[in-house]
Amino acid sequence: MRFSIAMEDDLFPYVNIHGDLLRNNYTITCRPGESREKALQYIQALLEDAKNVIICDRYLKNNWGTAQSILDVFPQKQLTIEYVHQLDQNILSGIKRQCSQWKIRRTRDNVYQRHHDRYLRIDSQMEIVITSGIDYLFDNNKECTLVFRPA
Repeated sequence: MRFSIAMEDDLFPYVNIHGDLLRNNYTITCRPGESREKALQYIQALLEDAKNVIICDRYLKNNWGTAQSILDVFPQKQLTIEYVHQLDQNILSGIKRQCSQWKIRRTRDNVYQRHHDRYLRIDSQMEIVITSGIDYLFDNNKECTLVFRPA
């Protein structure tokens, strides 16, 4: 199959690089049994200078035992962490204990209210789609795909 740049929206197999629904994104796919180390290192690098992160995972509180490991890649500095779906007070307290400089709050941004996938949105500039759930980043018995794209 041949791809090339087109200025029109409907000239398949050509791709309009200026606003088409078909886009170039970076992905990491970790198959069952594969290490997640490279994916976690990349997330950590993206978070290094972050000031605000929105976490969207509808099942985060159900999978908190595993998913809480995501906090280990967050920088230990002033950072606002916003969550989309309600979290229990014991989870919120645990996040705050991880780093006292973090501000934790429910997001006012409703961009993810009706989304199915899981997301980390960094400074409203970078979005990481975690297709299987944040907890799958720490369970190598399952597959996990991450899509990195501009927000």
